[in-house]
Amino acid sequence: MRKPILYLLFVLLWLFSSCSQSDSFTIQGVVDGAENDTLFIEKIEMGKIELLFSQVLHSNGKFRYSSERPVEPLYLRVRLQQQSVYLVVDSTETISLVSNKKSFALSDSITGSATSVRMREVVKQVASTEHFIADLQQKNSKGEISATQFSIEVNSLLDGLKTYLRQEIYKDTRSSLAYFALYQQVIGRYLFDPYDREDVKVYAAVATPLQVNYPNTIRTKNAEDIVLKGMQRRKNAEDKMIRQVIGKGFIDISLPNAQGTAVSLSSTVGKATILDFSLYRSGSSYAHNVLLQELYRVYAAKGLRIYQLSFDDSNVFATVAKQLPFVTVLDNKGLSSTWLTTYNIETLPSTFLLDKDGDIVARNVAVPLLEKSIKELLQ
Repeated sequence: MRKPILYLLFVLLWLFSSCSQSDSFTIQGVVDGAENDTLFIEKIEMGKIELLFSQVLHSNGKFRYSSERPVEPLYLRVRLQQQSVYLVVDSTETISLVSNKKSFALSDSITGSATSVRMREVVKQVASTEHFIADLQQKNSKGEISATQFSIEVNSLLDGLKTYLRQEIYKDTRSSLAYFALYQQVIGRYLFDPYDREDVKVYAAVATPLQVNYPNTIRTKNAEDIVLKGMQRRKNAEDKMIRQVIGKGFIDISLPNAQGTAVSLSSTVGKATILDFSLYRSGSSYAHNVLLQELYRVYAAKGLRIYQLSFDDSNVFATVAKQLPFVTVLDNKGLSSTWLTTYNIETLPSTFLLDKDGDIVARNVAVPLLEKSIKELLQ
């Protein structure tokens, strides 16, 4: 009688241990046609890349990596040369990848993680958008489309992609996919702008379950910070603006350019001026600056001036500013800048048109009408 009882206890313990969650996870797979190539597995966290594993593939193309299960979802990039597959380890114990060298990023199959499969679709949509933007950029450089048309079409593509990502996020804001989709970039710029009123709502939707499930992580603190700053900016904008008017109609600004020399907005008085507030790392910045460069190229000789204020970090500012032909200045306070409140900026980029006397005559003119408005100012 004792032996059957002991045997039954052993079986129950074995079943319990089999059903319990492992303390480790495994990423494994096969890559066809990649003999002697090196495969990398990297951790992605808040824009930083950390190498976790590398392996020179043999003729069978097999690879395997195991590690301790993380306390929060772990986002990974499996990279072969210039192609990458993105995976997430959350409730998964083993993720298997089957692909080939030629089309590694498309991956023939991902099993063991339904979220990683959906992430692959997100990456495909982003890549497709970047491809279309590259085509438009080429057409613009050849003179086949105007800068205005380029800006309109790029913004349409970005709006379409954001709509798709927003839908994916709201399907389940608690999911690992929601966070992944929120921080997607196009041409190195984030699609969801932490300064945009509507985009901050998406950050808030993702931040709330993060606060509940992972309250003390860097990832959660970052999302919370974006949401809280967004709320504070809206409150400031609703308060009465404190204005010290200098000249006629505009509030003077004096900030350093890329060379460290202070340049004031008042130096443009006497010229029709575009006053522009931009965040170079935002998704819409690239097309916006292409349009501004074209307008400056055509109308600078006729008296147009552009004064652009950036809220990026100094490295991003220096890289972009040296490529622009007009005045660019930096506020190193970033999105905490008082100029955003002073000019009641709710979204970036934001554009003001100033006449030759320094009066603000228009704000955020629609792209198709912007050139017409500039022509009228220059008359």
